[in-house]
This record gives sequence, structure tokens and C-alpha cells, in this order.
Amino acid sequence: NHSVTGVDLSPVGLKQIDMKVRTVLASADALPFPDRGFDLVFSSELLEHLDSESLYRAVREFGRLARRYILISVPNKEKLRKRFARCGNCRQEFHIYGHAHSFSLSKLRQLLPSWKLIDSRVCGHPDTPSLNAVSWLRSRIAGSYFYVEAAICQHCGAELVQRQPKRIQALADFSLRTVQKLILVVTLARAKPDWLLALFCRS
Repeated sequence: NHSVTGVDLSPVGLKQIDMKVRTVLASADALPFPDRGFDLVFSSELLEHLDSESLYRAVREFGRLARRYILISVPNKEKLRKRFARCGNCRQEFHIYGHAHSFSLSKLRQLLPSWKLIDSRVCGHPDTPSLNAVSWLRSRIAGSYFYVEAAICQHCGAELVQRQPKRIQALADFSLRTVQKLILVVTLARAKPDWLLALFCRS
């Protein structure tokens, strides 16, 4: 037999959890549970959304609560600038999914130095390779940003509108994308699965 506790900062999110699971409204960086109160702590697609201070506090909380294992799921080596959007209303730039960090297996190991990595997997759809520098230039020079339908600005709440580039911007964007393709071919870059899972055991 086992018991499961689901934690979320959003009451709406907690309502999506199976009724048989105990739910607790709390923040990941200040969890209201005793030390080593769980055999396994599972963080699913959370850490990439936290600011740096909250990230380190949350990971410390995972280590405090886990009696044996910590299982973490994060985006796999995401090129953050690739998915930056810009609001036409307030002109602020932001990652369209609210991601603030890019993770690799080595970075996860650095976050949990006293824990032993016992298994890891990459999975999901292959993410087309890109270069953060080129994505930055595309936005600055060509006004090219990532867009998804019905997206909302994280700063002012306005709905994002996809704008048609001017002819000179379209030409600049084409040129930058061509340069990026050439660099990726030369460097033998390949698409990689977009999710990383890592299982750690208490040393």
C-alpha cells in the first residue's frame, strides 16, 4: 500500500488531481511537511518556471522531504530564446511558456550534489536545434518572435497578436535563418527529445 500527496500553488490545479490523492495548497519552496516525510518526491515540469532564488529553495525542500528518492522532469537543454514573445501592448519580452531556466543532466546534478543519480531518460518530441544568439538577432533585427494562438502577455495580460513583418524584416529573418542552418550543419547539431527525467537516490 502507498499514499500520494499532490501539491500545487493553484487551487484550480489541485482540482485536476484524482480524488483519491491528498491535496495540499502550498509553494514548492516552503512545503508544510516533516523532514524525510516521503519515500519519493516528484517534481514535474516545475523548476523551469521558478526564479533563481525560488529554484534553489525548492530543490532544498525536495532534499529535506525525500527519504529515499527524488524524481525530476524538466525540459531537455531548451534554447530559451527560441520561444521568446513580445507583447504589442506593453512591449515586454518573455518566454511564451514562462520558462526561466534551461536544464541539462549536469545542471540537475549540480543542484543535488549530495544525491546519487541512478537513472535518467530523455523523451518527447524532437526539438529542432537552434542558436540562442541567432534567435536574439532575429527578434532584434527582424522583429521575429515565437507565437502561439490565444497566448496572453505575462506582464499586462493583453492577448498577443501576430504581426506581419515588413519586407526588409522578412529578408533579414530569412538571412539569419540561413546562417543558422549553415552553422547547425557544420556543427552536426541534431534534434533532441524535449524532456529530461532524472532519478536521484539519497547517498
